[in-house]
Amino acid sequence: MRENSFWNLWPEIDNHTAAIKASRQGVLVASISCIFTTFIALITLVVSAPGFSLYSLVDAVVFGIIA
Repeated sequence: MRENSFWNLWPEIDNHTAAIKASRQGVLVASISCIFTTFIALITLVVSAPGFSLYSLVDAVVFGIIA
């Protein structure tokens, strides 16, 4: 086990099972980012809040593609 807790965020990949687990974690995080960004962008569009940009939806689409 590594001493620094920061490095625990980066999984060690030393076999096939660890690689699958790490890729699933990446898909999960990209999906959560996509959903959260889409939700916030649509909320700001509906309430006409300043700061809305179509780039927010483009960002959500990019994370959806990554996921």
